[in-house]
Amino acid sequence: HLYEPVLHAAKGSKIQIAPVSLNESEFQFLDDLRLFIEKDQARLAAEGIELFLLRNESRGRGVGFFEAGNFYPDFLLWLVKDGRQHLAFVEPHGLQHEGPGHKKIEFHQVIKGIQARLASENVILNSFIVTPTRFGKLNWGKTIHELEDMHVLFMEDQKDTYVASIINRMAA
Repeated sequence: HLYEPVLHAAKGSKIQIAPVSLNESEFQFLDDLRLFIEKDQARLAAEGIELFLLRNESRGRGVGFFEAGNFYPDFLLWLVKDGRQHLAFVEPHGLQHEGPGHKKIEFHQVIKGIQARLASENVILNSFIVTPTRFGKLNWGKTIHELEDMHVLFMEDQKDTYVASIINRMAA
């Protein structure tokens, strides 16, 4: 299997979570996503949104992207609405040793080229970095909003909004 199912939330169903081995930031993302779904379950159901979170297998077995330096994102967040599939590759990743030009960060643009090659209006691709690094620790010369537009979200500084931002950007 390329992916291990981690989380599934469908219309009228309970949230299902399967145990997998996770590091701290991966577990935090999963827990924040669970809390978001529990809080917004009625709205998601009313909008006909189904969510699935799958864990990507490691190098050599999972889905990697040569265009991004053999990047194997940790999770695939799959949102299904109105017959359209919105797929987001999500990578919980510390940014203390990275810069805004890192291939993982630029992947949010590269993936749009991959989407264009699919030539299907029913498949929308995105990529997000969710980071436990505090915004104040980065000296990238960008505002938190500019980084959000680059699909970099902060797990602590945007704790109450970063998951909603991912879902809203996916479904837009």
